[in-house]
Amino acid sequence: MNNTKPMRSNTDVPPPENEVLAAGVSCGCGMLFLVTGLLPVLALLNILPRAGFFGRASPLLVVMGGLPFAAVGLYFIGNAGSLLIRGRRLSDRLLLNLGMFFLAIPFHYWLFFGRSGGESITSISLPGGLVISFFERGKIAFITAKIAVALLLAGMDLYLISEALGLGWFVAANSRRNARPEVLEQREDANVQ
Repeated sequence: MNNTKPMRSNTDVPPPENEVLAAGVSCGCGMLFLVTGLLPVLALLNILPRAGFFGRASPLLVVMGGLPFAAVGLYFIGNAGSLLIRGRRLSDRLLLNLGMFFLAIPFHYWLFFGRSGGESITSISLPGGLVISFFERGKIAFITAKIAVALLLAGMDLYLISEALGLGWFVAANSRRNARPEVLEQREDANVQ
């Protein structure tokens, strides 16, 4: 029996990546996210002018809301270092896990410790006197918001638990589709022999 390997055409091979340029872009994006995430911390420490920065909101909630930005910034900076040292990028799944973890912290804080504030209303005034409100001051709107955040956090927590324990609840079942071509060729050679 004559065994032949399928040849890949040159159009399937992606062009080589300029690692220095990609690392520079990744580092620049990382610094932008990191500085954005650390601005509330600098205001809390009175390095930036604190008056008017937090409004009437709790400073702790604003600082925790900046954590996802700082985590994404650290991911991009780590990605730049990994690209220069090892020649490979960090996993995109790591970015998703970091973002969801640090985004879950302020949501949990607000769910358990958040209180209804009489001044917390966001609205847009349109011509003709029409006003569209996103948040209402009433207790019913506050309770509805708590229920919506609790449902959102249930999904986020299940995902994070699945990732931490390696259960793979949120992983696509078809691993053959995501495998690299050289791994598939090795598997086919092993099956033929």
